[in-house]
Amino acid sequence: MSKRKTVLPGHMKKAIERVEELAATVDLAIEVVDARAPHASRCPILTRILAGPHLVTILSKTDLADPAATRAWKTSLADQGRIAAELPFGKNAKPGALLSSLDIPFYGEPGRMIKALIIGIPNVGKSTLINILAGNRRAHTGAKPGITRGLQLVKLPGGVFLYDTPGVINPVIRNEEQAHILGLIGCLQENMFDNQAAAMYLAQRVIAGGYLGLFAKTYQMDPPDTADPLDLIEALGRRRGCVQKGGETDLERACNILLRDFSTGRFHGLTLETPDQFQEE
Repeated sequence: MSKRKTVLPGHMKKAIERVEELAATVDLAIEVVDARAPHASRCPILTRILAGPHLVTILSKTDLADPAATRAWKTSLADQGRIAAELPFGKNAKPGALLSSLDIPFYGEPGRMIKALIIGIPNVGKSTLINILAGNRRAHTGAKPGITRGLQLVKLPGGVFLYDTPGVINPVIRNEEQAHILGLIGCLQENMFDNQAAAMYLAQRVIAGGYLGLFAKTYQMDPPDTADPLDLIEALGRRRGCVQKGGETDLERACNILLRDFSTGRFHGLTLETPDQFQEE
């Protein structure tokens, strides 16, 4: 399919302009991506702008992702010369320990002020990270993308001053697959992607990624012996009572159950992308 333009709200356009202004002055850029889709949830326009500063990538929501895939992504990022860390670090994580793990230049030097910038598309977990780093609720968090709207300055331990930008969605969605992924991980508004198509894509990833056992465990059923995503969704529908008159599966209800369970974390432990998919890029 052709590339699709995403219309940027005014506050997002202003954020990009502000990032361009700050790029020459910050010591560190922290990029937050969703561990279930580290490639699709990047914001290339911002990472290109921030090619100069020390760049750290935070893989957020790792508790919802496949641990083996998360390790593979960290290795891939390290091979590219980029520092990668995981979020969450635990409910009792100490901000100073987390900051130290990011290998920030000059961190902890007496009298040294470090300016950092945190970037990421809507709903990848930037505000959650800031709250951990700041040690209290300094930023709004929520399930709807784009809840943080204005540029914020947060003082962190060790003389770090962090600029937070509102989530900036990619100006170009490269293909339908990326739209499905961004919709599944909550980075697109519901009216910007097709629910049933996204559910079918997720079912296909369950099959292709070797997650049929995880699917069966989640829904307390025998692992379906199928390579067809439609069969998988129909099996879920029957298991959850989504049956219409005449015995046919109510696909819309079954798809909505799968999407909701993935969104809320009830169905978790799978990753939608692997590093080897992007070795040629």
